[in-house]
Amino acid sequence: MQRRSMEKVLEEFDEFPLEDKEYFADVIRKRVIEAKREKILSRAEEADKNFRKNLVRKGKFEDLYQDLEGD
Repeated sequence: MQRRSMEKVLEEFDEFPLEDKEYFADVIRKRVIEAKREKILSRAEEADKNFRKNLVRKGKFEDLYQDLEGD
């Protein structure tokens, strides 16, 4: 979002009555939570796809750690 647009939204928000501000804040908080859930789901689907294609490394922690140290 462009900075000017965000500033305009915040200026309009400042004019709302307190009750509307609380409602708006609740709606925004829920939308942020939903966006995070969607991002987690997308990442999980990507990980599952990579797992099914055998593109992931498997092993004990020590094996994976040693593999990272070798890079």
